[in-house]
Amino acid sequence: MEERKPTKGNAVDPNRSRTQWPADLHSNLDRVRAVARRDKEKFTPLWHHAYDVDGLGEALLAIRRSSVAGVDGVTWSAYGQDLEANLLDLSDRLRCGA
Repeated sequence: MEERKPTKGNAVDPNRSRTQWPADLHSNLDRVRAVARRDKEKFTPLWHHAYDVDGLGEALLAIRRSSVAGVDGVTWSAYGQDLEANLLDLSDRLRCGA
């Protein structure tokens, strides 16, 4: 039997699950937060993407319309009834950290 050559490129980390369970996402966010606290200059230029109205609108369109209501009880269709005002409000709240 021939011996296999080592894997090229990015091998899958054996300690990492192949699916993103909430625990995996939580630990990933913790790592991002730690880096952000340590080196704020790297993350400051990226923050404007989080509250970009167009990006928020695209994110809304990516959500299934039949999804259940959010924690605030608002459904996809209810949020979209006054979409522009809702996205502007969300953008302002994100910008202020509310």
